[in-house]
Amino acid sequence: MIFQFFKTLITLSFLLMIAAGCGGGGGSGDDSTDTNLVINDSDDDQDVDDEIADLDDEIADNSVDDSEEEDTAEETTDPVVSFNVANAAAIVINSKVLDEVTAANLNSSSTKSLVTANNKTALATSSTATSGSTNLLALDNLGNLSLAIATDYDLQVMYTVAAPNGEDLYVALDNGLEWWSQGSAGCSDCDYTEYLIEQNCALFVVNIMDNSFECASEGLFVQGMNEDYLKMLSGNQKPIQFDAEGNAYFLATSFTIESDTFCDISGGFNDDSSDDTPTTDDTSAVDDEVPHAENCQIISYLDEENTVWSPRLYKYTPGGSAVALTESSTDIDYFVVQSNGDVIFQSTTETASSLNLLQSGTISSLSNSDWSVEFFTTDTGNTALFGQAELSAATNGVRFGRSNGSGIDSASLPTSLFGDAGDWGDPKPRRIIQGDDGKVYLVVEGGRAEVTASDGWLPTLDVYQMLPYSSSPIVSIDMEEDGDWWDLMNNTPFQIVNGILYYVAATTSEDLDADVIHAVKLSDGEDSILLSPASAADRHYEIYSWRLSNDTLLFTAADNTNDVIVTGQIDTNAIANAVNSNALDNAVSIVNTAADIGSTAQLQDIEFLGMPNPAVDSTTAPSVASLNHASNNPYTIAINFDQMMDQDSVNNGVSLVDSGDDDVRCMKVWQGNSLHLIPDLDVNVSGDALSDMDGSTPLTSGETYSLQFGSDIEGANGQTLSNTADSSVEVD
Repeated sequence: MIFQFFKTLITLSFLLMIAAGCGGGGGSGDDSTDTNLVINDSDDDQDVDDEIADLDDEIADNSVDDSEEEDTAEETTDPVVSFNVANAAAIVINSKVLDEVTAANLNSSSTKSLVTANNKTALATSSTATSGSTNLLALDNLGNLSLAIATDYDLQVMYTVAAPNGEDLYVALDNGLEWWSQGSAGCSDCDYTEYLIEQNCALFVVNIMDNSFECASEGLFVQGMNEDYLKMLSGNQKPIQFDAEGNAYFLATSFTIESDTFCDISGGFNDDSSDDTPTTDDTSAVDDEVPHAENCQIISYLDEENTVWSPRLYKYTPGGSAVALTESSTDIDYFVVQSNGDVIFQSTTETASSLNLLQSGTISSLSNSDWSVEFFTTDTGNTALFGQAELSAATNGVRFGRSNGSGIDSASLPTSLFGDAGDWGDPKPRRIIQGDDGKVYLVVEGGRAEVTASDGWLPTLDVYQMLPYSSSPIVSIDMEEDGDWWDLMNNTPFQIVNGILYYVAATTSEDLDADVIHAVKLSDGEDSILLSPASAADRHYEIYSWRLSNDTLLFTAADNTNDVIVTGQIDTNAIANAVNSNALDNAVSIVNTAADIGSTAQLQDIEFLGMPNPAVDSTTAPSVASLNHASNNPYTIAINFDQMMDQDSVNNGVSLVDSGDDDVRCMKVWQGNSLHLIPDLDVNVSGDALSDMDGSTPLTSGETYSLQFGSDIEGANGQTLSNTADSSVEVD
């Protein structure tokens, strides 16, 4: 920074003047000479140190005196930072920071115009106008936008995360550093470090009931959320995550704030006998003199030179403090927190990408280090799910890993079960989708023979039901021959809710490009297309992002036909029950949110507010609602309970035995109220660990197995399982 430059250059000149008795060496007489001076408080000359210390004290005293004089002369106000999220249904991040505008201008029926902050000039006309800018916006139930922060600073927010208690919102600030920032957010004049320096904080916790806020941890920058992050985390988790007790976890690196005394030399030195005012080129000052205190101030700045991304994993207890769980020497690129507080994290070396489990301070390996980890996530229990692939490999697969108390259980399903990838070997696993129906779905990059393709092979992105296993794809999406699978999922990851798969795809109508939303029924593959323009006059949308909350899929988009920004809601219940095109149209509602697309850029990163975890039925005994196992499926078994379960009691109480009454070891994967078993006959002796990462050995054809339920199985409400009779599992 400029202060560091002057600190090095001018302080040296100042010390030389003192050491030489300030004699000789007349100035150049250049009128443009800079008359600012930074005094380094770490000077080796003790006498000068004493003078500077006295000066700093005097500056501080003057600051107090000045503030007292101002209080008596006229009332002054401190710089403003206040949140306005209490009445919001959702929080969105804009790609550009915005100046404050009055609520009337922002939400009037005639225009909803947001104006970008290019030079930090406030556009608000009210007496409470603030002079800063931010990209954090609040969206109400009517589709109206307002600034979520009133500020005299420039605050660029990377993302927000709602806590599971339904009361708190975590707000992660961008520090604006060139190597770190997510961009200038359209404001080249904005200084995103000013507020961080003043507060020594870049992560705030906001109460959405009363807008009060506090710093989660001082002196820490949290992880950003770029494209690489979104690709690696398959469960749509953000970089701040929570365990079942509501503790927050995040990766962060430390930063420090430095301070120096900054003086205006043109105000003179403390030499009442001298008629001349020395400048940086005038060395005629008297020995051991320092500038007048009233011409100096203490300036704080971010130590950029020593701020590097060397993250540690932190755990923050609400109302408490953040505690580091790892050292900076532990290589962590990305992480996922499990409900029990264990942490899955991914590391990258020059030769491999590996996955590990952090459990009570102990790190255990989950993956084969010589394979690439394509993505990872966790189930709703405590099992890691991840995809591994090699170029042209026949061993691409989906891996599973979980702690067994003394080690790691491992299992695998090869992607050869899910189509073909031609000369590329087995399909590459790309994404896990966790449905609200208790099932787990897999997205793979495969393909099919196509005579029109240049090399006779057309790549596809295919969606399969993985748990319980089904060999038929739900949907197969053609890709460009040289296309990237991520183009179909960036900012709009596939969603499955109420028996419908939703995804965004581009189309062309009347020579105009547009995004449409596909709604594919899982039961029969019927594909309904939403937002499709019938003519050039119809709205053509460019969809920016979406977020699923319960049965509502909220999205933001640009209406390129009318040059407005819109927010839309899809009622997924209505889509599932729609009997005709009119019913489909009525299930989608669009609201014009803001005008002037060129000024406002894109609305990104949606976060719903006030969505606490569902309550547990406290009185009804749980039961097994159904078993899902086809006789031609030797790979998986699904047990569907009618309510939330005590997962530990189920894991310990459910067993699969063969006709010889020997236990069959199974990997256990939870999705909602459903438990999926992945048997592996490689280990059929009770107590042996599951350790197969190359493809678990399925059940034997022609064999009959028995699924048994212990008497100690309970629901999350503590009630005992009502039906515990054994069930037969036959394999063709």
